[in-house]
Amino acid sequence: MRLITNVEAFTTESAGRRMVRANFLISEFWYDEVRLLSGWCGYNLERTGGAWLIQAKQINLINCDQCIRNPSIIL
Repeated sequence: MRLITNVEAFTTESAGRRMVRANFLISEFWYDEVRLLSGWCGYNLERTGGAWLIQAKQINLINCDQCIRNPSIIL
C-alpha cells in the first residue's frame, strides 16, 4: 500500500522546469511481518516535447538511521 500526500509544486526561473515535493507512506506485507517506510520525495521535472518528464528524483526516509532491509525494491 502506498500513500502520497501533501504534494507541492514550485516554479523555477525557467518556464520549462518545475520542482515537486511529496510525502509518502509505504506499507509492505510479508507473511506475518508488516514494515512501514515513511519520508518525502523531491522531483525535478522538465517540459520536453509537450510532456513533463522527471529529470531527477530524491527519496528521503524519516527512519534512515535504522537498519532497513533492501528498500530499493519497493522505492
